[in-house]
Amino acid sequence: MRRQEGPDFEVFYFSDPSTKSRIGLYAGYHPGLHSSEAGADVQRQSGRVGEVSVEWLRWSKDGRYWSEALVHDFFGQSTSREYADLVLHIFAGAPTAQDLGRLETAAGTLRLEKIR
Repeated sequence: MRRQEGPDFEVFYFSDPSTKSRIGLYAGYHPGLHSSEAGADVQRQSGRVGEVSVEWLRWSKDGRYWSEALVHDFFGQSTSREYADLVLHIFAGAPTAQDLGRLETAAGTLRLEKIR
């Protein structure tokens, strides 16, 4: 895992060397979509991250499979106002479509838990 902190965002990167797969999670106010630069045919697939409906954008390029989704209102009403407008940008890359699907499934299990 690697963490990058910016002025109004944080990005967390996770990788699995055994499958050469990786997933990232951006939490901030101004996400940028990688698919807009893909120059490839982007497919859309409905999904969920936690309790939020999302649209996964999927494409392949240079022998790898990629996907990403923007998650609006993940924090909803259950957090302070300063976090309510944060957008999650989840992005993933893998050598096979099956590995990519596993990463999307894992991202779908994200849940917001209150600290006790």
